[in-house]
Amino acid sequence: MGSEVQMDLNNCRNLFTLQRSRVLDIGCGEGEFSRRLLSEEGVSGVEAIDADFNVVSANQKKNIGPGLNFSQGRAEDLEFKDNQFDLIVLIKSFHHVPVEKMEEALHEIMRVTKPGGHIYISEPSCEGAFNDLLVIFYDERIQRAAARKSIEAFIQKNRLSAATHGEHTSETQFENFEHFHIKIIQKVTYGAGLNPTLLEQVRSRYHVYADDESVCFERKSLFYKLTK
Repeated sequence: MGSEVQMDLNNCRNLFTLQRSRVLDIGCGEGEFSRRLLSEEGVSGVEAIDADFNVVSANQKKNIGPGLNFSQGRAEDLEFKDNQFDLIVLIKSFHHVPVEKMEEALHEIMRVTKPGGHIYISEPSCEGAFNDLLVIFYDERIQRAAARKSIEAFIQKNRLSAATHGEHTSETQFENFEHFHIKIIQKVTYGAGLNPTLLEQVRSRYHVYADDESVCFERKSLFYKLTK
């Protein structure tokens, strides 16, 4: 078991031939997965997009080097020509697409994938102690369920017989509640934090799972491999 990024990277290594691959990372966030992909032997280049202008700007200011380009974009309206990418990845990002635009997004993703190319979608599960804690202040259960339903309906509707799916479990370690507050609460609230009452509720639940102060959560993810 490893981190979420490491588990998804391992899946990409095992499922796809990355030699000479041009990759599109949709919903790249802080760009860690994009950078890790670019370092894989044989990957020729990575286009990384995110809907958040501030996230894209922060990524562009980092000294990445050639082969990785960050730009603003949305899955449901991709500004790329048809048949451009050997591999498209969505790492914990598809459920952020508006529910009513999920099918449109999948058609767009398929459009820019090369014939014979692949799509890898990794989505967080709603199960486990980490999610029991998360839903107190950040409840994505409806969006995550809709994402899974949309992906599976798209596979069936388009008769993608080569599509496969599976799951993996990663580990996330927090040294103490302050570490959890910085890495999770501040991130999902865009720095706004929680009101004191809700914060104490989350703190109390955190210590149910913590051994002294530290805790290691197992986080299950579902992944889908689609082939054009």
